[in-house]
Amino acid sequence: MGMMAALTYVLALLDIPIGESVKFFTVAYLPGTVVASILGPWAALVFGIVADTVGYIAKPQAAYFPGYILSNMITCFIHAIFLYKKNITILSVAVARISVVIVVLLGMNYIWSTKLWGAVAATYFTRTRLVNNLIQFPIHVGLTYAICRLGRKTYARIHGSVNP
Repeated sequence: MGMMAALTYVLALLDIPIGESVKFFTVAYLPGTVVASILGPWAALVFGIVADTVGYIAKPQAAYFPGYILSNMITCFIHAIFLYKKNITILSVAVARISVVIVVLLGMNYIWSTKLWGAVAATYFTRTRLVNNLIQFPIHVGLTYAICRLGRKTYARIHGSVNP
């Protein structure tokens, strides 16, 4: 999990800025999703804390706010609910992604943004993130599907059997 947390940080450095309505393209969520699909919900929660904290310490972008750690934990946890000990399908990945957008982006992150910057700014950030996520949805689902399946196969080769 430590190496995957470090990989999360490295992948976050590779975020690709795109434009005004779509702020950036990122794959930094993938290590957390792989950990969640292989090791389950408890590991996903711990990974969410570690990855967010390591990322903040390595590259602080704004004031530290613990609500975003909770958001990262819940994001990983939601992926574990839909992918751990289950057959990974495009549908299961899509439902997990939609759940993350609804619960974390539209729910939790909106609340955190409102507390930090006020309702007007939070609405702007949420709208921008929503557009970003909707445009990138098919890419994220495809990448998550492929990487999680590859991660499971690799883990099974190294450690023996893994959940389906």
